[in-house]
Amino acid sequence: RPEDNGFATGERLTPEFPIRNRPLKAKQGKAVTQLAYARAGIITPEMEFVAIRENLGREVMRGKLQRDGEAFGAAIPDFVTPEFVRDEV
Repeated sequence: RPEDNGFATGERLTPEFPIRNRPLKAKQGKAVTQLAYARAGIITPEMEFVAIRENLGREVMRGKLQRDGEAFGAAIPDFVTPEFVRDEV
């Protein structure tokens, strides 16, 4: 059930958000984006997450779905690394 602080006081008062994450702020002339980090050669946790997610089930599906076909110029490696994700961003 959601907490309602409408008329709560003292001990009954619940904090809005128990965990405070400070948002990233860009410095003058810089950007806080995945593209900016990729261009700077920095691998972010989000890039690592994408690489892990892309590799889930890849081994299982490779044997089941491999067929002859046209790649249309795509060069996707068998194992996706965070570095590959950074380069593709």
